[in-house]
Amino acid sequence: MSAVLLLLVMLIVYGVTQAYRKRRELHHIAAHFTYPKPHWLLGNVLEYPANDIPGIFETMVKLHEQYGQDLFNWGLLNDHMIIVSSATNVEKVAMAKKTEKSQIYDFIKPWLGQGLLISSGEKWFHRRKIITPTFHFKILEGFEIQDVLGPDFRSVPLTYSTLQNFPYLDMVVKESLRLLPPVSFIGRRLVEDIEMNGVTIPAGTDFTIPIYVIHRNPNVYPDPERFDPERFSDESTQRRGPYDYIPFSIGSRNCIGQRYALLEMKVSIVRMISFYRILPGDTMHEIRLKTDLVLRPDKNIPIKLIARP
Repeated sequence: MSAVLLLLVMLIVYGVTQAYRKRRELHHIAAHFTYPKPHWLLGNVLEYPANDIPGIFETMVKLHEQYGQDLFNWGLLNDHMIIVSSATNVEKVAMAKKTEKSQIYDFIKPWLGQGLLISSGEKWFHRRKIITPTFHFKILEGFEIQDVLGPDFRSVPLTYSTLQNFPYLDMVVKESLRLLPPVSFIGRRLVEDIEMNGVTIPAGTDFTIPIYVIHRNPNVYPDPERFDPERFSDESTQRRGPYDYIPFSIGSRNCIGQRYALLEMKVSIVRMISFYRILPGDTMHEIRLKTDLVLRPDKNIPIKLIARP
């Protein structure tokens, strides 16, 4: 009995020692980032409201406003992640030679399995290679939209080529995706060590890239909450870096169907405004945002459709 007890004590001491060493290592890394003071056990969990999903998202955004672009987020005990929105560090994570999806994607594995979204290594590369031609420019050009919609005297023939003749529509869509990116954040896990902020970040570290926050950088987008399609005029685009606007992610694991999605949005908008005027409803200001797989409102969006004569 005493031998078993001694062994148990030794295992506990070993576990505590390892946890302490890991804690010291994490404090060394965290010192190169900013973060709210963590609870010794619960980390920064208490920063987030309970039972308020939109409130959790709002807190994530506000923490960047309070503490800066790159944060160290403490979880329970030694659980942690690094949240980066500065262009320099987003590039280091997104363009790392090898990354995997972070731990947050584990929750959707039972639903999606090991598909293109969350697979890694050779399996991901092989599937990406197979599906890439589906969204190639030449194939998209062959998508005759008029045949799908049928003859309509109020419709114009919409093809890939004719949609390129609506530059302001393109600006409106891009500004909409800046303010409301479909996926508000992406997660990556390092497969290899990288250097960041003067410290080595070890392989296995989870990163979050908050696209919603990146798109609200006031140094890039003055008055960031204002809807202004002119931000995407040719002159403005030239002043923006490649990591300041990433509505479809970036790097090797970006959205493979982004060009198709943009075409789909443009066709929908052109068709809808041909028949209706679209106006905001009276309670639009009450909408709050929440994010799980995608960014979405916490309630139905109030809009008014007025038929055009």
